[in-house]
Amino acid sequence: MTHSEKVVQAMEDGNMTVLEEEIKQAISEDPIEYLYALQEVLYQEGYIEAAQKVITAILEKEPSFDELKVTLAEIAIEEDQLEEAFELLDSIPEDSDAYVPALLLFADLYQMIGFSEVSAQKLLLAKEKSDDVLIDIALGEFYFHEQQYKEAYRYYLEALEKNQDDPHIAGISLWSRIGECNLEMDRAEVAIPYLVKAVKDQPEWYTVELLASAYVAINENEKALRCLQYLEEQDGLSAASSFLYAQLLLKEQRLEEAKAMAEKSLEYDPLKSSTYHLAADIAYRLNEPKEAEELLLKAMEVSEYENTDTTALALATLYVKEGRSDEALDVLQRLSEVDGYAHWLFAQAYREEEEYEKAMEHYEKAKEEMGHDPEFLKDYGFMLQEEGRLEEAIHYLEHYLEHEPTDFEVEDWLEANRLEN
Repeated sequence: MTHSEKVVQAMEDGNMTVLEEEIKQAISEDPIEYLYALQEVLYQEGYIEAAQKVITAILEKEPSFDELKVTLAEIAIEEDQLEEAFELLDSIPEDSDAYVPALLLFADLYQMIGFSEVSAQKLLLAKEKSDDVLIDIALGEFYFHEQQYKEAYRYYLEALEKNQDDPHIAGISLWSRIGECNLEMDRAEVAIPYLVKAVKDQPEWYTVELLASAYVAINENEKALRCLQYLEEQDGLSAASSFLYAQLLLKEQRLEEAKAMAEKSLEYDPLKSSTYHLAADIAYRLNEPKEAEELLLKAMEVSEYENTDTTALALATLYVKEGRSDEALDVLQRLSEVDGYAHWLFAQAYREEEEYEKAMEHYEKAKEEMGHDPEFLKDYGFMLQEEGRLEEAIHYLEHYLEHEPTDFEVEDWLEANRLEN
């Protein structure tokens, strides 16, 4: 029995003392081909330090084993010895069979230290040198995580064309990745067939969630709901999927279910202000204005370090609807930016307070952005009527009817007032 074989036996026996002693003897006495096989076993079984010793000994005897330099570089990276890893990889010549694996590891290294452009260059150079599908995967993953989905899609598709019999490479589902890239590029219809294949193959929760999002994007809400119901049955809902589920239930006017799902989404992520907005909207539709207000006040708290204007506008909208104009004005006056919608809220609040001059000032500012919003047009039109500006009122209410031709009350008003005018 060679010393290398005795090392393997010591591994099986769990005898570290014998293992360390036999490694020394193997390095000293065994032929290099035995040592080569030994380092493979040690590395695969997780005896990293021992493998490192054997590899170093091999390279001292035969420096041309460049693939072992790549292995040593991998070990150095795991031990956070990045400078040593760079030196090892730099020592591999371009004509070596290990040059392409070295380029791939170089790419990982540069990505780790934040040099993304250099990482991409190394991967593209590897692509020039080899047509290996793993390089396509590496390029796909690089661009995917850089959110360059068009480029990622290109390389994933190339990998799939090379590997049609098995869409799983290096632990990655190409169907899922291709589907997600298309979804990110707003091509939901292209994404869906790939995501369906991925889900049928391996119904992972994240992929099912992506499929639900894709169905929503093309207004296939029933199919999206079935995906989300599956996740609910499998206890696979996340903050994102439960939020989407609540939105869909709201669209379907299943308000009690929507409320429960929004509450579940808040359990997953209690710091997401948009979920509080959704829950508040549902509560208001359920004639629970007090609860809606409490939810929006919580949203103000959790968005302390964000731009709180969105939440402030939602809260001011609630106050305006409830006739609490003084509170609406208090919230609106704390906005960091006042857009057209905010001006409209200001106008409605001042109108409620009977401060008509201020109200009209804000209506005039609001119309620059809100001049095609049906609700604004109707409100502004009747405000103009109250101000005695009948010709302008008719103009804006006619514009309103272009959007809402079935509002017969406004149509009747227009007919009566056109005659008078």
